[in-house]
Amino acid sequence: MYDLKPSPFHMNRLYFKGFVSEETKGFGVAICDQEDKLLYHIKGSRHHDSAITVLEAELTALKRGLIEAVGLGINHISFYCDHDQIFELVSFFFCWLLRFTCVII
Repeated sequence: MYDLKPSPFHMNRLYFKGFVSEETKGFGVAICDQEDKLLYHIKGSRHHDSAITVLEAELTALKRGLIEAVGLGINHISFYCDHDQIFELVSFFFCWLLRFTCVII
């Protein structure tokens, strides 16, 4: 399916989680270096948005994490999440993007 090989690049790690309950809705993001030393973290809430789904909260966390990673000058990152649908969406997008880039070259 996927050819998973160790990266020759220094890989930072993006951990993210969206959560939705009756009491609170929000997300958490952590960016770590290759040795899992914390470089950045944030917890955010979305009290004003009562109709948010878990998928939307997860995507919000991923988006915020990627924005912060770019702001930190990170060029290579692995992402970690526990939401299968997010993992499949992101994996599919990057596989498609790599194929599209190869066709252009």
